[in-house]
Amino acid sequence: MKMEDYTYHLEPGNELNLGSHMLEVCPTIAVNKPRIDVQPLGIGGKADPARLIFEGKPGPALVASIIELGGRYRLIINQIHGTEIKTKCRNCL
Repeated sequence: MKMEDYTYHLEPGNELNLGSHMLEVCPTIAVNKPRIDVQPLGIGGKADPARLIFEGKPGPALVASIIELGGRYRLIINQIHGTEIKTKCRNCL
């Protein structure tokens, strides 16, 4: 998984989201042993961070995000079902 990038596949009946985030990912949800890699950070203009890279376990999960709406914040939470990776992403780490 490459952090901070999100990819959506919106084919009706086959919707998928390849999502990842910034450094707060818990390795207990990993299928395999996480590895650490240093890659450029795509946002924020900061130094390149070390990242945990792994595939997540399939099954029920929650996705949460906080967004800023002009001086106020909203917490968005969705129940999802994590799926097994069927095709390796050539641009993912």
